[in-house]
Amino acid sequence: GGAEPWREALVQALDIMDAEAGAAPIGDDGADAEATVPERWLSDSDRDPLWPLPDNFPDELALLWSPAEALAKPSANLPAAVGALVAKASAPSTIKIDLYANPGAKAAQDALIASFSAPRRVEALLTSAKRESIGITSTQIAKDWEKEPGAVAAVVLRRAGDGSAAWPVPILAPVLAALVHDATDWRSAFAEHLPSDQGLFAALWAQLCGEPPFSENLAVFLPWALGVLCVGRLAGVRSPEARDVAFAADVALRVGSTLVADLALVQAAARLEKVLLDKKSPDLASAGPSRGRLQSLNRAPLAALISSLAETASAGPSAIGCEAVDAALEIWLRLASDLARDAQDLSGAAASAVFQLARLWSGAATLRSYGRLHVGALLGQARLIRDASVGSVDGLLLSACLADRGSRERSAALAELLQPIRQQQVDVLRVLATALREWPVKRTTVLVLEVLPEVLDKLCIRTPGGPALSRLLECSAEPLVSSTADTPVSRSLHCFLCCTVAVASAEPTGVGPALRVAVTVIRSAGGEQITPGGSASSPRCLYEVLCGFLEALCRVAPDFCGTGRKPMTPPPPSLVAAALLLRSLARSCASAEIEGAGAGKIHDLVASSPGLRRIDGLAR
Repeated sequence: GGAEPWREALVQALDIMDAEAGAAPIGDDGADAEATVPERWLSDSDRDPLWPLPDNFPDELALLWSPAEALAKPSANLPAAVGALVAKASAPSTIKIDLYANPGAKAAQDALIASFSAPRRVEALLTSAKRESIGITSTQIAKDWEKEPGAVAAVVLRRAGDGSAAWPVPILAPVLAALVHDATDWRSAFAEHLPSDQGLFAALWAQLCGEPPFSENLAVFLPWALGVLCVGRLAGVRSPEARDVAFAADVALRVGSTLVADLALVQAAARLEKVLLDKKSPDLASAGPSRGRLQSLNRAPLAALISSLAETASAGPSAIGCEAVDAALEIWLRLASDLARDAQDLSGAAASAVFQLARLWSGAATLRSYGRLHVGALLGQARLIRDASVGSVDGLLLSACLADRGSRERSAALAELLQPIRQQQVDVLRVLATALREWPVKRTTVLVLEVLPEVLDKLCIRTPGGPALSRLLECSAEPLVSSTADTPVSRSLHCFLCCTVAVASAEPTGVGPALRVAVTVIRSAGGEQITPGGSASSPRCLYEVLCGFLEALCRVAPDFCGTGRKPMTPPPPSLVAAALLLRSLARSCASAEIEGAGAGKIHDLVASSPGLRRIDGLAR
């Protein structure tokens, strides 16, 4: 009865939208005439009852509108079907517009989108965008950005619930690149609204770098990104969130890695030019974009960037993004140093690097311990060698960790460490405890498994009975750990795990982070690329070491390990990781000794300890 007029209006509207009317007619000469929009629309009598929506609005037609939205009547000069779509587009939900193959329908759709406000038009364009035509879409969005930058930025830079970009990255990245090229006020909007989305920045950076020739827009974007996206999110007024720290570290790492490759290309091109005496070679011209990106560093806040990275890296191994921040810190310190020393055709960037490094060095004393050591290790090794203080010992060891194995830099640092005046200042246990608390896990692993084994036999270790040469230590803990693996690597690992137990005993809140570092070091000790120590890297040796370490940990931190009166529930993630490593090493030992008499003893190591049985059960 009463709903019948609505059904007829709905059917008529859907018929119009689905019909193939509006196709371009074929002229007498065979050429396509201009596409026309069909003239058959709803009559006034059919259109008027649609506004406003009554309470008894039928479900079939209500699907076209947001139920809670108060809709305004469209302009009277619009056909009713177009007016319905305009009303729907004004709803807060994202609209879906299909790209019709029919030219007439496409023309009608374009006219419809053109009638929207700038924000709704941008939303419609992003919703219907396809990658093959993203260039046209980007140009249209850039024009709307100029009209209403704030409202359009809120649509383009919309964030999803997890903080990532709401629009697909392959669509959004070219749009942002077009805004960097064409928009006049993108910096403030990007600074406030750009999502902390690593995938989005990677695509945007590739888009900007992949558009030859090098443009002034990228020369502006690069220092802006380092200052706002890195320094601003690491050292801003507000305390940075974990996602912002990881994003800033990724931006610094990606841009820094690009510039390191650029510098290598420019230096190689300069050497080639010197040999060929030909400045017009195509190979030399290919270095132009790289030279442009490097020259843009003369406007970059290098000192602030490196200081921010150094401070963030000093937060300790348990901090979110610590490893990525540390890797970015190393890249930028080396890049700035190389620019200041070796840049031949980059006078502006080289002079800026020298100035920025001077500022950094003058303020390095205010950095926290690890950041200060890292800056000193890469920029001031000569000063470390002249310095006879106890602090220089940590700096030389970190310098050796940052250098490649077998390199002259590592050999020089370790040789200076063994000088008589400094050898007496080396407190191995203090260095290991400091690294456990403050250094990133990667540096601690290299210290324990690579650097210390090279010098440990010539150093003394403090014991309750007084100092003793480390080569005289017996690294055993019967019945769990035998003394068969008597190598520098096993002694270094033994000392490190003893420090870990001591830290867990003295700092109950630090048991989890310390255990996580210890598990990583033990797992890394099984890799041949890290441990050249023979039996120290065998599954049998590592299994015994891990059993002895976990048994000691159960005694000093029973609640953490689940053997005390108030066991932690659920079990800490680092303890679960230790259980998984214990099970993995046990299987490796069983496979290696399947035909021998050792398999039974492997089972006995866990069975003889209630604490080990509790931990082993976490891996089941």
